Amino acid sequence: MVAREGWGEALAAAGLGDLTAALGFGGGEPVREGRFARVIRVALLDGRGVYVKAYRPRPFPPREALRRSKARREYRNLERLSALDVPVVTPVAWCDSGLGMGGPSVLVVEEFPGAVDLRRFFCQDPDAAGREAALGVMEEVLLPALGRLHRAGLCAYTLFDKNVLYRPGASVDRLRLVDLPEVHRVPYPLRRLGALRDLGLLNKGLVGRVGDERRRALLETYRGLFRPGDPSFVEAVERRTERFRHRTAVGWASWKFKKLAKRWPPLRAFIR
Repeated sequence: MVAREGWGEALAAAGLGDLTAALGFGGGEPVREGRFARVIRVALLDGRGVYVKAYRPRPFPPREALRRSKARREYRNLERLSALDVPVVTPVAWCDSGLGMGGPSVLVVEEFPGAVDLRRFFCQDPDAAGREAALGVMEEVLLPALGRLHRAGLCAYTLFDKNVLYRPGASVDRLRLVDLPEVHRVPYPLRRLGALRDLGLLNKGLVGRVGDERRRALLETYRGLFRPGDPSFVEAVERRTERFRHRTAVGWASWKFKKLAKRWPPLRAFIR
C-alpha cells in the first residue's frame, strides 16, 4: 500500500495494510456497488473516515498490462488536479497487483463529511433558496475550476452530476469532485471539444431539475471564462447533451433487450 505521510499506520491498524487485506475487507459501510468496482466507507481508529474503492479485475488484452492500474491512475489524476486548484477529494493511498489495467487495484480517499452528490441533492427537491445556493456554488467554484482544467489542456471524461459532491449549508469547502479515473490531455485544436464533452455530461444531469433559463445562464458564465467570442457555445453544449441522452437511452434499451432475450429462447437468435 502506497500511502501519504501520516496515513500508513492508521490504514494498517484498520486492516487495510495491503492489497489482499483491502480486497477482502468485510467491514465498513457499503456506498456503491458496480460491475467493475465497489466503494465502502471505513472509519479509522483515530476518528478519520475514508472511502475505499476496490477495482475488480477485468478481461483486457495483454498489452493493457503495461498501463497503470485504475487506482494508480486515479490517484495521479487527483494529485494533478489538486495542483491546478481544482476542488477534488484528497487521495490517501493506492495499491495494485502489478498487472496493470487488467488486475485488481484499490484506491483510498479521505471522506468529505456531510456531502451529497448533486444528482441526489436535486432529486430531493430542495426549496428555491437551497437550489439557488447549489447553483451559486457551481457558478463560483465548479465552473472556474473547470476553466482552469480545460485551459491546462485536460479533459475529465467522467464529469457526471453524481461525481460532484456538494455540502449544503457549509460556508467554506462546499464542493469537491470525485471518481476521476479518466483525465486525459487534449491537443489544442480539440480543447473546445473536450470542454463541450465535460459540460455536456454535467448539463445532462441538470436538464429537468433546473429551469432552462438558469441552466443556460450557468453555461454562459463558463463561456466567458473559456471562449468569450463563441456565440454558438451554449447551443453546442445543448446538442452534445442531447447526444449523450440519446446514447444513454439506446444503451439502456439494448441492455434490457439482451436481459429479456436470455430468459426467452425465441429472442436469443437476435443477440448472437
